[in-house]
Amino acid sequence: MFSNGTRQVKTIEIGFSPLPKITDSVTIDGSRQLQFVPGRFFPGIELDGSNLNSVNGNADIGLEVTASQCVIRGLIINHCSDRGLRLVGNNNTVQNCYLGTNSDGSADGGSQFTGLSIFGSNNIIGGTALGDRNVISGNALGISIANGLAVGSTGNVIIGNRIGTNAAGNSAIPNNIGISLETNARNNVIQDNLISGNVKNGIRIAGANTSNNTVLRNTIGLALDKVTPLGNGKHGVFIDQGAHDNGIGSSIAADGNIIGFNGQRGVLIGTDISQFNFGQAGAGNRVLGNQIFGSPLGIDLGPLDGNTPNDAFDADTGPNNLQNSPFLTGAASTNGQPFVTGTVSGVPNRTIFLEIYTCAANKFDLVNNRPTEMKFLTSAQRVLDANGTAAVNLQLSALADGTFIFFTATDELTGDTSEYSNAAFANNIAPTIQNDVLTPVIDEGSFATLSGNVVDANAGDTLRLLVNWGDGSEWKTYNTGRDTFSVHHKYKD
Repeated sequence: MFSNGTRQVKTIEIGFSPLPKITDSVTIDGSRQLQFVPGRFFPGIELDGSNLNSVNGNADIGLEVTASQCVIRGLIINHCSDRGLRLVGNNNTVQNCYLGTNSDGSADGGSQFTGLSIFGSNNIIGGTALGDRNVISGNALGISIANGLAVGSTGNVIIGNRIGTNAAGNSAIPNNIGISLETNARNNVIQDNLISGNVKNGIRIAGANTSNNTVLRNTIGLALDKVTPLGNGKHGVFIDQGAHDNGIGSSIAADGNIIGFNGQRGVLIGTDISQFNFGQAGAGNRVLGNQIFGSPLGIDLGPLDGNTPNDAFDADTGPNNLQNSPFLTGAASTNGQPFVTGTVSGVPNRTIFLEIYTCAANKFDLVNNRPTEMKFLTSAQRVLDANGTAAVNLQLSALADGTFIFFTATDELTGDTSEYSNAAFANNIAPTIQNDVLTPVIDEGSFATLSGNVVDANAGDTLRLLVNWGDGSEWKTYNTGRDTFSVHHKYKD
C-alpha cells in the first residue's frame, strides 16, 4: 500500500505472465475517494508490469479485455513493455485511469510501448465529467486505434483526457506520439482532450483505409490554461500514408481545435520522412474553424516544404490535391470597416468555402514571422468561373488597426483545405462608434450628454469626433487612442 497523505494506492505486481484476459462483461473499479475532498475520486489500484516477459509468446500486456460492455475505472497501469491496456471487444468504457504514469499522475511510470491499444469499436475513453478523464502519458504511443481486419476499429470516442501531460495538465510527461489512428481506423471522434508535450506528434492519422475520423475542440500544444506553450515536438496533427476525408475542426466555429506552439507544423497533411516514409496523405482532409498559431507554419500540404505555390486550374496532385490557397492583395477601409481584396482559385466552376482568421498586431511575432494567437472571424463562399478564379472583395466587421488577416480555402466538393493565405494588414482603419447613448430627456437650458465606445485600438491615433447637437456642431479631439468617450452640450433657453 502506498500513501502520500491524501490518497492511498494498492499496488499489484504482475508476475512473469500476463493477467488472465477479461472474457465476460464486468466492471472493474479501483477508484478511491480523495481524502478531504468529498466526491473526488482517483485511481487506487496500480498494476505494475515490471516482471512481465515475452517468453513463450506471452505478450507484455497489463490488462487485455476481449469482452464487450465492460467498464474499467480507477486503474494505474505502468511498466508494461508492450501495452498497458488493450481493448479487443466493443462498447467498453475506460475512465479515471492513469496509463503510463506513476501512481499520482505526476511523472513517468516506467517503460511502456502503448498506454491504450484499441482494436475494437464503439468504445468510450474518458468522459465529460472531471472524474471521467484518463491521463495517458509516458508511453511510446499514448493511444493506438487500429485493426488489421477489414471490419476496422470504428466509432470509438476519445473525450476529455490528458495525453502527454501530467494529471494537472501543466507540464509534460511525453508520449512519443499522443494518439495514433492507423490501419482501418474509421469514424472515430477525438474530442475535448488536452494533447500536449509529446515528443513528436500530438495526433497522427495514417493509412489508405483510415478515414472519416473527426478531431474536435482539443487543445493541442498548450497547457490546460490554453495560454502557456506546451508544444508537441513535431506537429500538432500529422496526416500521411494515404489517410483521407478526415476532419480537423468543422464549419461550426465552436468545434474548432486550439493548436499552438508545436515544433514544426500546426497541421501537416503530407509526409515527414524524418519520422515515417510511407507515402503522402490522401485528399478530402478538412481543416476548419481552428485556431492554429505559434508554429513555423500553420498548415502545410506536402513534404515539409513550406508554402505550396498555386497553379492554374489547380491541376496539380498531392495531399489534399494541393488545394490552391487564397491570395490577398490588401485591406482598405470603407465606413470604418476593413474591405479585404484578393483572389481565390481552384478547379473551374467549383464552390470554395473561405474561412477568415485574424491576429492582433501585438500577437504577431515579427522576428519569426508567425502569429502567436489566431482568432476565427467569419466565413464566406465564392463560386469559381470557367478559368478557376473568383474575386474575394469581402467587407469584414470592425477590426483594430494593425490586425493581420488570413484566409483558407476549402473545395466544397472534395473537402480539400488549403494552406493559409498570405497576410493582409489592416492599417489605418477609421474608428467606429458603438453603444452610443444620449441623455433621454433634455430641457431648455440643461446639459445633454452623449457617451459611447470607440472601436480603434491603436494608441497612437488622434481621434476627432464631430457631434451635431441640432442647434450647432462641435468637434472633440482625443490626442491618444481610447475606447470610450463622453461629451456634454448645453442647450440655450
